[in-house]
Amino acid sequence: MIIEDVKLIDRIDVPKSAPFHHSRVFRIITDNGVIYTPHKTTNRLEYNARSGVPLLKTLPSEITSDFKLLDSKNIDGFLNDGKKATHLINIVKQFNDITRRSVLRISIFQPTSDVLRGWTKTEKIKFAEIQAEFLQSRVGSNLITYPFLDLGISDYIEFIDNHHIRDENQSTIFTFDMGMDPTNLKKILDYMQSKDEPMIIALIHRPWANTIPQHIILNSYFNNEKIVFFGCQIERKDRDSDTSNPHAVAIGANFDIVALKQSHGFSTNKDLILNKINFFSPHSLLIDNVENTLNDPSRDIIREFQIPVDNYLDLIHLHRIIKGYKGAEVHPKKYQILFYLARAHEAMTSTPIFTRIVERIVQKNIIQHINDTHLRFVPMIRGF
Repeated sequence: MIIEDVKLIDRIDVPKSAPFHHSRVFRIITDNGVIYTPHKTTNRLEYNARSGVPLLKTLPSEITSDFKLLDSKNIDGFLNDGKKATHLINIVKQFNDITRRSVLRISIFQPTSDVLRGWTKTEKIKFAEIQAEFLQSRVGSNLITYPFLDLGISDYIEFIDNHHIRDENQSTIFTFDMGMDPTNLKKILDYMQSKDEPMIIALIHRPWANTIPQHIILNSYFNNEKIVFFGCQIERKDRDSDTSNPHAVAIGANFDIVALKQSHGFSTNKDLILNKINFFSPHSLLIDNVENTLNDPSRDIIREFQIPVDNYLDLIHLHRIIKGYKGAEVHPKKYQILFYLARAHEAMTSTPIFTRIVERIVQKNIIQHINDTHLRFVPMIRGF
């Protein structure tokens, strides 16, 4: 898909007093359609969770994403082992196939920090070009992403100049890291801005308390009308308030598209501790353990899925899982299904809320959304 246009269509001035927030609406046009931000993506692991339950109901697919973190073993297999390379390509093809109707799909193949530290500039650029060709262009993608490469500032600007393309056949997205040197981040973003073109910039998210200078820099582009910031690898919840972190980041920081963190895969809990499984609340945006969630009289998890009445197979399956959820304490398979259910539930209920957020921004009453949810307890947003 091609990014045809990016346009800031509305914003609320950053308040001078708490609660602080950065609220704006972008219209993104691709050759597949139109989408508005703020928006949460549906990522590959959320698709895996739906299949792991499994459910017939489809996931939101307007914006989809995949952030594949590659360590030295993964990269060595990709570059030197035909079978492992084929396996990786098949995973990419499968994701592209199930997200073919997305208005916007962003896939990033990111070497780990350990790998980047061991590579020379030449090796970093070579990998960036190889993944662009074999994991993107050759499998039918003309929206090419480049991972964060941790280059020096002059080398980075040269790399951008040599690989930035925006025409009728291809678009490019560059990825940077919120943990990088603030001065270099500022220079690179200024350079990207100087191109004066519609673009999406991917940023690997880091906790705001550890990256205050970088967040100040990011916020300085709030009034730019052509640059959309895509925050990827966002932790699931804000640890201080147990609130959904993608929602907090989309309102409290200057991120227009947000995506949940992807690790190498779903973690397993060998001890089958039930309350390590957490559910998202589409009403409060709180993330709470399964016991509190299912014993809350104001909650109806099955209804929150909004399963059509004629989809009786999903309804029966969900009733069985919820009714027998205690079995997850002793059956690993039931534990895994309940874990998947929590993630599929979040994917299906969290993304639609952003449509209402867009409406609130346009109507100039985003403060009401903050006050109606646990966003009012998030440190980067709350009043003191």
